[in-house]
Amino acid sequence: MPPSFGFKFWLDHEKRIKDQLKGHISSLEPVFNFEVKFYPPEPIILQEELTRYLLTLQLRHDIMDGKLPCTFVTHAILGSFTVQAELGDYDEINHGDRINVNGISGFEYLEGFCFAPNQTPELLGAIAEFHKEHK
Repeated sequence: MPPSFGFKFWLDHEKRIKDQLKGHISSLEPVFNFEVKFYPPEPIILQEELTRYLLTLQLRHDIMDGKLPCTFVTHAILGSFTVQAELGDYDEINHGDRINVNGISGFEYLEGFCFAPNQTPELLGAIAEFHKEHK
């Protein structure tokens, strides 16, 4: 087993990757991940749209992996923003309050989304309610 198995290395973008990994990896192929080292206190100050997008993906990944714990309400609010970004404004015709077979209404349009590690129908209902409020 290589000495670096299970360890992370932050790469220096000004140096060659091969030189930075020398002595840390044996026969295994290295796995590279984009990860945020520090979260900005105000993401709105990030000027590049791509940077904001990558930060959003990293936050979502960290929440789903449980690295960044969230309360029920935080999950619901973040989920509603995700739905807003993916589907746009709440539309009664497309997202309306239809009753499903379980007697739960209003969030069938969210069925394909994964917002939290162990999401519940209650969370989906809360996300739908917050989504209605976004304009």
